Amino acid sequence: MIPTEGCHLVTHYHNNLLDFEHLSYLHQLSDAFDSFICVTSHSNPLIHPTIQTHWPRAQAIEDPQCTWVSSLRKTFHLDPTPEQLAISLRCQAVYSNGECVQFWHQPLSDHWTRFFQYHTNQQLIQQFGPEGMEWLRDRNKRTVASTFEPTVGISMDRRDPGWRSYMLYYMLQPNKELEQWIKHNLS
Repeated sequence: MIPTEGCHLVTHYHNNLLDFEHLSYLHQLSDAFDSFICVTSHSNPLIHPTIQTHWPRAQAIEDPQCTWVSSLRKTFHLDPTPEQLAISLRCQAVYSNGECVQFWHQPLSDHWTRFFQYHTNQQLIQQFGPEGMEWLRDRNKRTVASTFEPTVGISMDRRDPGWRSYMLYYMLQPNKELEQWIKHNLS
């Protein structure tokens, strides 16, 4: 599935609307790699033209059998089942000669706790502003799925100018560790 020669940037693709900023960010970094690969765990005939239209360096790979997420699950000891990972895994990986040499992912459980551990109050105020802080306060444990899961009810909240997308990728965009890895290994 992932080429066995060269160095490749790989991510898990879910939804064009919610993944747009994340894929655009990775596409900017992709020049350093032999290829940029978006793996989707669902069959979708529109994925190939969608990816090629917005991110011409990207290659879409469909994996409805969840082979790729299953291998990540085994390699990195991820708790969710492959079927659950197909829905919730948001990640970035670097493959060199067929081997995953770097891997980063959003939390797969305890979303609210990890979100607040990752941010200081000042960072949240800077990121969300007063309106965003009000939007954030309206979220609670009952809305965790619609806030953190990429395939659950795409936000139609008019007060949300991208906050939900930010919450889906806050640990991966920007990913300073990936940027440093590129600088030290591919520059």
